[in-house]
Amino acid sequence: MKKRWLGIMGAVLLSAAIGGLAGAEESRAETAETVWNTGETATVTKGQFKFYAYLSSEGDQSWVYKVTGKQKKVKSPKKLVFPKKINGAAVTKVGSATTDDFTKSIFDVWVEHAHDADGYTPLLEKISEMTLPDTVTEIVNSAFSGMHALTSVKIPDKVEVLPGSVFYGSKNLKKLQLPKNLKEIDIYSGFDDCPKLSVITLSQKNPNFSVKNKMLLSKDKKKLVWVLPAKKKVTVPDTVEEIGENSFLRSQVTEVKLGKNVSILPSMCLNSKKVKKITLDKKNKSLAKDGQCIYHREDNSFAVGIAKNKKLVISSKITKITEDYSICGVRLSKAQGGAGLLKRLDIPASVTQLGANWIRPFDADKVYFHNPTPPQLDKEGMEEGYAQLPVFCEIYVPKESLQAYRDWYEAEDLDDTIDEEDWHTF
Repeated sequence: MKKRWLGIMGAVLLSAAIGGLAGAEESRAETAETVWNTGETATVTKGQFKFYAYLSSEGDQSWVYKVTGKQKKVKSPKKLVFPKKINGAAVTKVGSATTDDFTKSIFDVWVEHAHDADGYTPLLEKISEMTLPDTVTEIVNSAFSGMHALTSVKIPDKVEVLPGSVFYGSKNLKKLQLPKNLKEIDIYSGFDDCPKLSVITLSQKNPNFSVKNKMLLSKDKKKLVWVLPAKKKVTVPDTVEEIGENSFLRSQVTEVKLGKNVSILPSMCLNSKKVKKITLDKKNKSLAKDGQCIYHREDNSFAVGIAKNKKLVISSKITKITEDYSICGVRLSKAQGGAGLLKRLDIPASVTQLGANWIRPFDADKVYFHNPTPPQLDKEGMEEGYAQLPVFCEIYVPKESLQAYRDWYEAEDLDDTIDEEDWHTF
C-alpha cells in the first residue's frame, strides 16, 4: 500500500527561572516533579488483583504501574478497586511506566490507537466497575484502554489531565464523572470506541469547563469542546462561537445545527462519519451553506464538506481552501490523523487559492481540478515532510490544461508521485 503523506512532529519545552534565592526556591517548589525509585517494586494484593508500584524518593507517594490477575483459575472479577496506599505511601499516579514509542495499558498490554489495538485482555472481560482512590493526581496515557465491560467511572478530583487513549475501547462505558480540577482532556483518542457514553457530570466549581445537554463546553460557554459519543442530534448553543478540534470525531451524531454565533471552525472540528446533515441558524452572519459545503462569508473559504456516497463536490461559491476544514459522511483514517477516505473530490474552477497544507485532511482516490489554470499554492506555513498536492491517486484536469498541471506538479517536485496512467483529462 502506498503512503499518501509522511510527517514528523516534535516539540521541545524549555523553561528557566531567574531571581533571588527565595524566588528561586519558590520556583523550584512549584515546578519540582516527583522522583520515583524505579529500581525497586512494591506489591500488594487486593481481591483478585496484584498491584505493582514504585515509591517516591521521599517514600510518601506510590505509582501503580501494573495490575495483574491472580495466577489461578477463578471466576472473572467484576470490580477493580485500587488500594489507597502501598507500603504506607498514598497512590498518586496510575498507568504504565513504559518508555517505548508505543504505550501499554496498566494491565501490561500494548496499545496502538492508529491500528485499532486497544489493549484488551481476558482479565478485563467482566470488569464493569473501577474505583480509584481520591489521592490520585495523575493518570498516564492509555492507562485503562481496553476495558470493554466498564460501564461507569469516577475520576478523582485532583486529576488535571485525561490523556490520550485513557479509556480507548471502553465499549460499554455509559457514565463518566469528570474531576473537579480538570484542565485538559484528549478528545481525539481518549474516549475513542466508547459509543455508549451518554452521561458526564462535572462540578460547577471547575474553573475551565461546563456541561450542557450532553456536551462539554468551555467555562464561558463560548467553545464547544466535546459532544458525547451516544448523542444523535446536536443543536449548538447560541453562546458558542467556536467548535473545538475533534469535538465530533467518531461520534454517533447524525444531525447538527450550528448556532447563530458560530464563526470559528478549525481543522477537523466537525469531522464525523455519521453526520449527514448540517444546518445553520438563519441569524448566523459568519457562515453560509451551498450544496454539500459550508463556507466562511468573509473570504469564501471552505469550512465543512458533507460527502455523499464517498464523493464531495466543493461549492462553486468557494474560492479558497486552507487546511482548516472538516469532512463528514465518510470513514476517517486514524493513521492519517482523521483524513476522510473519499472516492472522488471535485474542486471547482472558482477555487483559485490553496493553503500550504490544504490537501492533508483529504484522502481521495480521484481528484478533479476544474480550473483551467492551476490554483495558486500558498507556501507560508508549509509543514516539512507533507505533500502539498494530491499524491498517489488519479488526477483529472481540463484537456487543454494537462501540461500546465504537469508543470505544476514538477515545480513542487511531486511529478513522480502520479503515475503516467493516472493522469486524465475531461
